Amino acid sequence: MQTSFKEEFKPINGFKSVKDNTYEVSNLGNIRRIGEKENKKVRKDKDGYIITSLLDRHSHARNQKIHRLVAYVFVENDNPDIKKQVNHKNEKKDDNRAGNLEWCTARYNINYGPRTEKAINNRRKKIIIRNEHSGDTFTFSSLSEASRSLKIEESGLSRVLNGERKSVKGFTAWFAESAVYGVRAVPIELIDANTYNPNHVAPPEMKLLYQSIKSDTYTMPIVCYQKENGRYEIVDGYHRYTTMLNHKDIYEREHGVLPVSVIEKPIEDRMASTIRHNRARGSHDVNLMVNIVKELTESGMSDAWIMKNIGMDADELLRLKQISGLASLFQDKDYSQAWK
Repeated sequence: MQTSFKEEFKPINGFKSVKDNTYEVSNLGNIRRIGEKENKKVRKDKDGYIITSLLDRHSHARNQKIHRLVAYVFVENDNPDIKKQVNHKNEKKDDNRAGNLEWCTARYNINYGPRTEKAINNRRKKIIIRNEHSGDTFTFSSLSEASRSLKIEESGLSRVLNGERKSVKGFTAWFAESAVYGVRAVPIELIDANTYNPNHVAPPEMKLLYQSIKSDTYTMPIVCYQKENGRYEIVDGYHRYTTMLNHKDIYEREHGVLPVSVIEKPIEDRMASTIRHNRARGSHDVNLMVNIVKELTESGMSDAWIMKNIGMDADELLRLKQISGLASLFQDKDYSQAWK
């Protein structure tokens, strides 16, 4: 594990199931025999926690969870009679640094942070179920709906969804992760265009897009990010959005509502998503691309990140930076000293 923290080892004494004066543990989660330099080998248990085998007070080998040993030695417990569990603050079970651990109650541990949010979000996700014999797939809006329709106990399906078993009564199941499965109807008045779409579509193509939506309806959702104020910002689909804005017949037929897929991403990733969606179609506004590169660079994104996530090579990135004329985009870069 790479870290900037200084590693400190302390002996493990007084821990009920570990032999005293035999092992020492570090604040970074490493364990070794006292007097030795080599760390003990570790592995993951079935729940994903890091464990190792240590001798107990009777010299019998027993598996021990590393995070509990680190917490026992390095983390203060202000109420040991109640706080008997150890929580990983960042919810990464293999990050056993002392600063990432805290003593807590069972209730606190169960309801901690994103874990509960994830469980709630999973209940909102659609469920896809496949018949292992026929290969047929079915989509359900909830676990209870799937259970009723297929006459399978919710507990059995839940164990499949949680990865505890592969199938139940001949069915496999998984949560629908892709945003498109959660298309929602959003009034166009709540949707805003972004300021970083570099894609332009010529009038003939816009006319063709209108005819397509008029004849075939909306077959692709608008991809948006939902802002804190409840409004939606477009990531992809700006021209499908403007087609409704500019054509009364489309607006009235759809009752002013657009199909929207929502993605949750920070601004730099949304910009990259927009460009990935659009670079393969239409012509691109160089000035907008320059502004995007400038904003991403000033946000701390590296050249490697920009090239990977936007899909451009080093020469194109360099040209866009040169067009900007901003020396700040080239700071901290090494260049050949050709003048010498």
